[in-house]
Amino acid sequence: MVLPRPWFDDIRPQFEHLTRELRAGPERSRPHVEIGRFDLGSVRKDRDGTVYFVDKGGLGSAVFTGWVYPPRGASAGFDDFTATHPGGPWYESPAIWCS
Repeated sequence: MVLPRPWFDDIRPQFEHLTRELRAGPERSRPHVEIGRFDLGSVRKDRDGTVYFVDKGGLGSAVFTGWVYPPRGASAGFDDFTATHPGGPWYESPAIWCS
């Protein structure tokens, strides 16, 4: 049986909790993170505070699918790709260029 992809809004508080933890501490990344039914290959932060939630099985180290929390707005990591804005500081994209 294939489960439907969970809605981001249903699990957003857990994404936000992990974002706050990473941004506040010295840890730069966490491998293999499960948030609800989301299976993420990694979660990592950049020097500017942007946090990338990388879907497991993404497209590589520079381009991936997943969610981004860019504290300064959508300009971080969205070069030539179209992102969905589910609200607040969050963006989802089928392809995101990591800086």
